[in-house]
Amino acid sequence: MHKKGEYVTYKENGICKIVDVSKDGFYLEPVYNNSELRIFVPKKNEELVAKMMHVLSKDEIDGLIEEAENLDYKWIEDSKKRSEAFTKLLRSGNRVDILWLVKVLSIHKQEVEQSKRSFYATDKRILDNAERIITEEFAYVLGMQPGEVAGYIIQRKESLPKKKKTAAKKTPAKAEPVKKAPAKKPTTKKTSEKKTVKKK
Repeated sequence: MHKKGEYVTYKENGICKIVDVSKDGFYLEPVYNNSELRIFVPKKNEELVAKMMHVLSKDEIDGLIEEAENLDYKWIEDSKKRSEAFTKLLRSGNRVDILWLVKVLSIHKQEVEQSKRSFYATDKRILDNAERIITEEFAYVLGMQPGEVAGYIIQRKESLPKKKKTAAKKTPAKAEPVKKAPAKKPTTKKTSEKKTVKKK
């Protein structure tokens, strides 16, 4: 059970401190929010209490960076369906999913800007919230400034083994000769096979 003075992450509010505990529930205050926001989480609501997650360790952060890189979620073209699905991932509190959101929406933003199209407001809202959640927790755990978090994530990504990337490159290379072989058979191999049958 959570205790007073403990630090947790809660939904899209990022890192919060449990400032008080009563018979009815927990009172949380976001660490990086300058306003006097206080969140009440009723003990009876098990679903909400479950969203009060422990703050990650450095090893866990390094592990989820790798895990997020290997996620195979599909991009949703329909903006409305994408907003609904991505908002659910954001509110789940799962940091792997949230880091994946940062990755794919950042890439999408670059592509949109390069093609001189508009970046949807819903995508921007989700990206901003996802970046804030990841940045605040990583900075808190790693003892660094929020502005240094992006560089740390990039560094960790570059240090990851590239086994999956090389494997992905090999499969198309093997597939090409298979496609070329049937094209040669009608003119050479098939005629020679018929000749051997006639000789016998």
